[in-house]
Amino acid sequence: MTPGAALTYDGITFSWPAAAAGQPDNVAADGQTIELTGSGTELGILDTATYGPAGGTGLITYTDGSTQGFTLGVPDWYGAAPAGADPVVVCGYRNRPGNTQDHTAVNVFEQSVPLTAGKTVAAVTLPEVSDGISGGSAAMHVFALGIGG
Repeated sequence: MTPGAALTYDGITFSWPAAAAGQPDNVAADGQTIELTGSGTELGILDTATYGPAGGTGLITYTDGSTQGFTLGVPDWYGAAPAGADPVVVCGYRNRPGNTQDHTAVNVFEQSVPLTAGKTVAAVTLPEVSDGISGGSAAMHVFALGIGG
């Protein structure tokens, strides 16, 4: 993935974070509200989990003030993608300290949430999962949101 590049998956266009090398390119989901405007049939989320699968509930807020809850179950990034998962970015290795590589596949997944027909999204509140990231505790990482369909 190239920083800032567009990526289209299953009819939803995402913008990969434009972070410089070595800088964070995702947010750990902890109940943040992200402004996102648009209409379509689906909200797409590029995500992954660390230290095991992670899940939680979030909220879509529409411009008319109504809301819609959603639930995410995000697979762990490390190793082969589980059956039924939608891996969008698959890398054959990950870089390690000391300029070494671990040749185990790592993944970024896409999750889709149906949107209410005829409404315009105003914001998305991410699930409260990752109250600080610590080794051994599951965390949900979100790279990009998109609306399509």
